[in-house]
Amino acid sequence: MISLWVMAILVVFAVGLGHRAAMNLKLASYQRDRLKALNLAKAGLNKAMAFLEEDAVDPDTKDFDTVKECGINLKGKTLEDIFSLNENNTKDGFRVGYKNAQQDFIFGMRDEESKININGSLDPDENRVLAVLNACSIDKAAEISETIAEWMKLNSAVPLAKKQDFKSPEELLAVLEYFYKEKAGETEYRRKAQETFLSVRSFVTVFPDDKTKVNINTVSEQVLLMLANALAVGDELSRASNVSSEIIKLRDARISSGQPFKTKTDIVLAQTAIDPADADSINLFNKLADAFVFKSQYFQIEVNGFIGKINKSITAIYNPYKHEIVYWHEN
Repeated sequence: MISLWVMAILVVFAVGLGHRAAMNLKLASYQRDRLKALNLAKAGLNKAMAFLEEDAVDPDTKDFDTVKECGINLKGKTLEDIFSLNENNTKDGFRVGYKNAQQDFIFGMRDEESKININGSLDPDENRVLAVLNACSIDKAAEISETIAEWMKLNSAVPLAKKQDFKSPEELLAVLEYFYKEKAGETEYRRKAQETFLSVRSFVTVFPDDKTKVNINTVSEQVLLMLANALAVGDELSRASNVSSEIIKLRDARISSGQPFKTKTDIVLAQTAIDPADADSINLFNKLADAFVFKSQYFQIEVNGFIGKINKSITAIYNPYKHEIVYWHEN
């Protein structure tokens, strides 16, 4: 009986040791795969940055960026061929891309100049912010835009104000929390701030050096309408939707034929789509034409590295002209 009890105890002890060793092995394997997935994500990021560096001096594409050829010259290749890597029967690799408004995965990069820059404390800057908030149906949009502008003023009266431009979009959350708590009196101010931020996040940026410009070849019709509403005065507001739609229609037609906008002369020629007798539409068109750029400087790179079911994601904003990463987030 004693021998049997000793054997039983030894068996239980051995099973426990084996289980613990197996768990440690799984944890070590998980940590190894996480590190490999992170390194694969960094490899994808480095590949994307290398393409941006090449495109900045490529004689064929250095003067413009489009939604498809954003920071890259495809040279007959597909975006998936360039921005994905799969090894070991597709279980390991990386892919560079993002999800569009319909949640479809799109290979490639996006530029920050396709969004509205919310930096700046002057009246025109406030108009841009107000246009975004109104387009997103945010309550008390005018008061929020005033608070955001005040937050950046050097002589700001807001106690918590940074008194400088935003360095990342997430800094907007602090302003929204302040507004909903101190000015709106919301008890769930953090939730309200988060909801507002998520509503506007995909339309705003803080990175381009010229706060007033957008890239005509990459901007969406929704964002262009926001800009048109920010620039419009008086009766021009009623023309914003039609003017924005006509510009986007002509832009898409030119890109489809391989002729994206490259100079302001191209934009001026596009004015023929606007009724010359409609002075308000012509005035608004000219204001928008002055706000267009054709080549972007800041690009958002979203890359996912994967080992089996283990994933590591990196989001970075890169300026190939300054060779500088201005934003970095790992998930």
